[in-house]
Amino acid sequence: MAGLHTLFGRYYTKFSNDNYEWVHFVYDHFRRLRNKAVFITIDPYKMHEVHYRLTDFLVEYNVPKEADWVVLLLNQMSSEKDFIHLKWMFLPDMQDLQDLREEFDTVDAHTRSVVRKV
Repeated sequence: MAGLHTLFGRYYTKFSNDNYEWVHFVYDHFRRLRNKAVFITIDPYKMHEVHYRLTDFLVEYNVPKEADWVVLLLNQMSSEKDFIHLKWMFLPDMQDLQDLREEFDTVDAHTRSVVRKV
C-alpha cells in the first residue's frame, strides 16, 4: 500500500486536474490565464524532437507536468496528439497559476465551512 501512496504522491500536485471543482475554476478564469500567459516561439528542430510529448517539452520551461492540461487549454489542444508542427504556443505564467490555486483553495475552504454550518 505504501508503494501506491508513493506513486499517487508523485503524480498528484495542486495543479493536477483530478479535482473537477479546480478544473472548473481554471476554465472560469481562462481569460485571465490567457492574458497573462507567456508567448513562446518553438524552434522547428526542437518541435521535431519532442512532437507528441508535451510533458517532456514543458520540463525545459519549468512548467510542472501536472499542469499540462492547462497548457492544452491555453492553446486549444484536445490532447498531446495535437502537439506537433507548432511554431509558437502559450505557456501559463506559473506565478499567476499559483495565485489562482491559492484563490481556489480560499474559496473552497470558505464554501466548505459555510456548508458545514448549514
